[in-house]
This record gives sequence, C-alpha cells and structure tokens, in this order.
Amino acid sequence: MSSQLPRPTPPPPPPSGSAAPAPFSIQQAHAVSQNSSNHPSDTSSPSASIHRTNGGMNKGPSPPTTLPTKPSGVKSILTAAQVKMQQAYTDMDGEGRVSVIGVLVLSALSIGTVVMGPSPENLDVNPDIDSGDTAWMLTCTALVLLMTPGLAFFYGGMVDKKNILYTMFQSISAIAMVTCLWTFVGFSLAYGETVGHVIGNPSTFFLYRGVGAQPLKNFGDTIPLGLFSLFELKFAIITPPIISGAFTERISYLPYMCFVVLFSIFVYCPIVHAVWHPEGFLRQWGVLDFAGGLAVETASGYAALAGSIVFNMTGGGHELKNNAPHIPFIILGMSLLWFGWFGFNSGSAFQANGLAMQSFLNTNCAASAAMLTWLLVDKIRGLKPSVTSACVGAVVGLVTITPACGYVNTGGAFVVGVVGGLLCNICCQAIKDSRHVDDQLDVFPAHGLGGTIGVIMTGMLADKNINGDGAWGLFYGGVELFLKNTAAAVGVAVYTFVVSYLIFRFLGSVMDLHIHPEVRRLGLDASFHGESVVRQNRGTFERSLHGVPEYSKHGSEDNCDEDF
Repeated sequence: MSSQLPRPTPPPPPPSGSAAPAPFSIQQAHAVSQNSSNHPSDTSSPSASIHRTNGGMNKGPSPPTTLPTKPSGVKSILTAAQVKMQQAYTDMDGEGRVSVIGVLVLSALSIGTVVMGPSPENLDVNPDIDSGDTAWMLTCTALVLLMTPGLAFFYGGMVDKKNILYTMFQSISAIAMVTCLWTFVGFSLAYGETVGHVIGNPSTFFLYRGVGAQPLKNFGDTIPLGLFSLFELKFAIITPPIISGAFTERISYLPYMCFVVLFSIFVYCPIVHAVWHPEGFLRQWGVLDFAGGLAVETASGYAALAGSIVFNMTGGGHELKNNAPHIPFIILGMSLLWFGWFGFNSGSAFQANGLAMQSFLNTNCAASAAMLTWLLVDKIRGLKPSVTSACVGAVVGLVTITPACGYVNTGGAFVVGVVGGLLCNICCQAIKDSRHVDDQLDVFPAHGLGGTIGVIMTGMLADKNINGDGAWGLFYGGVELFLKNTAAAVGVAVYTFVVSYLIFRFLGSVMDLHIHPEVRRLGLDASFHGESVVRQNRGTFERSLHGVPEYSKHGSEDNCDEDF
C-alpha cells in the first residue's frame, strides 16, 4: 500500500564510548507503529502483505528474509494498547494520570490477546466457496436476525401498555447475551467435535477459534464456516425470547437472563447437536427436521409450558390476563416474522438453489393456509374475524411448516398449514380454559404443539423427489420415517420440559423469580427502565415502595395519561 508521507530518517547510532541510549518511549513506539502501518511492504497491492507465518500458503510475494519493521501480531496490538491507554484515559489537565478503569480494561484486552494468539485462519480465496451461495446466506442471516425484533413487536402488542418496553427488551437483550454465549462455547457445544453423539466438545471452536473464511465439510460446504456459524447463531438467539411470551409480565429480568444462558447450554445446544450435527444421534438415526421444528419450535414451546406451570404453582398467574392488545404492534411483528421466516426456512438449504426456492414457496403457502383455517375455526365458534387471530394463525403456519419446508411438495405444505391451524386453535382454547397452565401469550399451543405437529407431518408427507437427501413419508409408504420423527418429537418434548422445569425450580431456589405485585401495578416499563410508551404529564414522579427493592420509578398510575 503506497503513501505520500516520507519515511522518517532513523536516528544516527550513538558514538563509541557514549552513554547508553534512553529507553524507547511510548511515543516513539507509536510513531514506528504508525509508520509501519502506512508502509507495510514494498508490494503492489494491500493484499500482498497478508501472509501466514506458520508455514501455510502465502498471498502475494514471499515475505522478506530480513526482520520486518512493523511489530507483528500481539506485539503491535500491545504497543497500540499502551498508546491508547495514555491518550484516551488521561485527565483533561494533561498531567498523565491514568484512569484505573482504563488500565484494567486495556490490560485485560492485552492479556486476552496474548492468550489467544494469532488466528490460524487466512483470507485466501478458496475455490470451494460459491459467491452466489455466500451472498444468499448473508441475506438469510440478516433476515433471521430481523425475526427477533419482529417477535418483540408481536409480543409487545399483546401485553399491558405499561409493560410494552419490558416485554420487548426481553427479546432484544437476548441478542447480546446469546451472541456472547455462542461465541464462547455455544457453537462448540452445538457443532463441535461430538462427545457421545449428544453434545459437542466446548473447546472445539472456543472463542471462534478456527471459525473464519474457510469452509468446513458438512457445515455449509460452499460458504465460509464463519457465515455458517452466524446463520446458526440467529436460530439460537430467537429461541429463548419465544419462551418468554409465556410469562413475560411475571418474571424478573435477572432470572430471565439466567434462564436464557442455562436453557441455551443444557437444552438448545444438545438438541441442535443431536438433530443437525453430522454425528448427532438423531441425525444418524434418520430423523428429518429441515429448519428447526425440534430445536427451536418444539423446545421453546415445551420450555414455555414448564415455565407456565412453575409460575402458576408459585403464584402470580391468572390475574395478569391481557384484555387490550395493541393491534398495530401485532401486525408489524407478524409482518417482520413472516418476512424473516423466508430466510429462516429457505436459508436452511445453505445454497441458492431449487431447494431453497421450494422451501420459500412452502413457507408462504403454509402460513396463508393456517391463517385462513384459524379464522374459519373462529367463525364456526361464533367469533368475529379478529385481526389478532389472523396474525396468530399465520405465525402458527410458519411454525408448523418449519421442519417440513425442505421435504414436502406444495400440496403437502397446504396440508401442514391447515392441520396446524386447526389443532393449534383447539389447543389454544383448551389452554385458556385450564386452571393449571397459564400460558400468557399462547406460546405452547403455537410453538410447542405447532412444532410437534410439523415434525410428525414431515414424517407423513416427506417427498424424496423434492429433496433427495430426505426419505419417503408415511403417505408414500415410508412408515419408518414417520415412526422415527414421531419418537424424536416426543423425546425432545419430554427432555425439554423436564430440564426446563428443573432450571426454573433451581433459579427459584436461589433468587426471586417473581416481580413484586406493587411493581407490576405501577408498570414494568417505569419500574425497571425509567421510561414508558404511554404519555406522561410534565415532569416525573418517584414513589418509595415499602418492602420493594429499589427500582427507578419514573412515572406511575398517578401521572400517566391513559391514552395510548
């Protein structure tokens, strides 16, 4: 890379017998580092300076035989860290007093850099990577991430107006928590070297070690492994927020975030490994789940059922039924979910090909069929065609087609949507009439039952002419696939329910799961976040609550405008 700045002239060597030179200052180190950055080498292009120093392939000319001027790898980063520490954390008076926090943070980063060392990956062009597939999967990854804000709006429109932000924040904050967890151990647990065909070795991809631009066989053969991991991360992100809808206005925030971590480690990652890892025991057995009917939908639904039962047993249940949903939020959330679900399902083909198109088509058909079926069932019950019901019906169709979208033909997709819409509608009504289960936003019937129906119907309607890697379903003489998928659905449901129930009971034994009734009365937005969607009178009002932990209570029932 060329530069217009001249190279600085090095200082002359000290004369013989003179005193030793002064120690190399931080400013001098910074100058050398900057100069080296501007003049990395005498090559014709920026990419020519990229080399693997451990004996791998080179990109561009061979490195010089003499020692380079630029500090390499960790040394360069440490030098820059020293300079940044002095520049960014000194006081305004310029006396050079360094902030303790700055020292600790940058020291931790430097130590982490030393421990990690340079990445073994390079960015060399790999002929196995297909640019079209990569572009398609980048798009699908963004679409799947969009589903989590969509879910936030969908749930936010169904709760009390004083709790909208709190409900939406449960979904948004899961993005950050699960991303960090996935980077450290989640990806390794799900797709690392198998341990007993049930879980991955947590050290395989620890801190994304070895996850980069190169593809890995059986993990999206024509796309970078890093992109494969990012796509799978979006699935891991949205699963815990789905569960939160069953008890969103009842669970305190800290227990919820602890549940997100424990559920991801002990439920989600093992199921993903078993179903999608090439050496997972369910995949080797022949179970078919194209895009997440088991790991995402069935698991989230039965975890929500476990949480609903725990909260109903320990108090704070049925009095929180919602009576005034905010329809525009529900419509917006459903629209974002529907849009993102195209990437969720068709992206699971991992290629821009005919199978991705068929999954796209099946997704749209099943959602439409389920929406109409849901409205028809409501009409038979004597209910008006509710906008909320239509949105819920569409989501149910998206859920049920998820495991089947890459294995069934278009006619099969319509059947999946109709059956899913019918059975989930009936289950929703049964849950509402139950005194033992208080599933606030109908997560279990929509996702738990919907995912289970989808997996079982995949075993019934799978068409090997659609996907040669699949098998024939029950309707085409494939009894074996039907039995295997049914057994897998039951097994995942039982495992998820038991482990999730134990997680909730454990958290309840070490911390208070419930939100204080007075805090709920004032509103979770004002109590937890100090802000609210509802309009407030001029100024804010703080109220001290006897026996309630300190929250930021900006606004209350006394100063909130009732108009939304």
